[in-house]
Parts: sequence; C-alpha cells; structure tokens
Amino acid sequence: MVNKCEQHRKLALAIRLIKRNLRTSIVAVHTNVSATQLRTLYHEIHGHASVSGMFPESDRLFTTHQRALEASIILTAYLNCAGADALRRIDIEALLRAHDFYMDVRRECTGLTQSAIDLTMAWILARDLRSCVVDLRTCPCGIRFAVHEQQRIQPHCPVCGLPPLSTGKAPTHSFPLPVPVPADLGTPTTDRFC
Repeated sequence: MVNKCEQHRKLALAIRLIKRNLRTSIVAVHTNVSATQLRTLYHEIHGHASVSGMFPESDRLFTTHQRALEASIILTAYLNCAGADALRRIDIEALLRAHDFYMDVRRECTGLTQSAIDLTMAWILARDLRSCVVDLRTCPCGIRFAVHEQQRIQPHCPVCGLPPLSTGKAPTHSFPLPVPVPADLGTPTTDRFC
C-alpha cells in the first residue's frame, strides 16, 4: 500500500500538471492517479472536460523555422535538466523546468506569429527524442537545433540557416550529453533551470 505522503505528492503533481493543461492520459502515466479522478480534477480546475483523442504528431512543429527554433529551445533545455536520463525515460520535473525556461525566453521575443508550444507538445517532443524520431544537430555557428525525421523544411539551423555538421541518418542521437544552452538563448536563472 502506498503511504499517505506519497499519495499526496502524486496528487499534488497531478494538479500541477492539469493546471498546465497536460493531457490527462500523460498525467496518469507520471502520477498513477486514476483516469476517473484525473478527469474530475480537470473539470474542477478548468470548468470543462479534458481533451481526448490521438496525440498530435511532433512533425507539425517542423513546418517553419520559427517553430523548429522553439522546439530546439525546449529540447536543449530539457536535456540540460534531465541529462542522459532523458534518453531512457521522460523526467516530468525536468520537462516542467524546460518548458518554464522556454516560456520565459518566448516572453522576451517580439514578432512571434504562432501560439506557444504547450506542455503536451513539449512532452511529445521529449518522447520523440527518446525514440530517435527527433534529434539534435550542431550547426557551425555553435547552436544545437532539433531535426525531425519527417520534417517539412530543410534541416538547417533555424538561427543562421546553415546545414548541420553531422548529417548521419542512423536512428541514434548525434549529440553528446549534457547539451549546453547556447548563450544566444539567454542566461537561465538558477532557481528555474538546471
């Protein structure tokens, strides 16, 4: 039997994730809270039923250079927080910190035409990184950027537009861990970023 403190910790995490609009099926994986209880919590918090159905595919983030850059920010930050463990399992706390960092960076940008990448899509990116559907490549300018195996744009650096240094097609990751956050992305605060 799970002790009361552990149950409380998992329920508190579920509430945090639901407040951030993470799909309840993903919340269930990370908290072991029942689907019925999660649907009830979601309705109480948001006033409507949670989204159901198939997950969106991560390749839709690789249709514009802006979106590819945003996906790169999330994944680079996530790898900094989760380290090598990111390739074995999804560390939800690391993903939350990475998404917070991404949102901070995004708030500093002007002229963005698309809505922010939500936590569910960030989770899908982390899942696809783990399964080698998404990879991080290194540009000659020093930026690490995300590449999807089925992306609709050329796999060039979203910052300077140059092709990557490594273009291997093997389903393995081409980056060493941990991945440093480029100085161009801003200086993370110590309390929110690994």
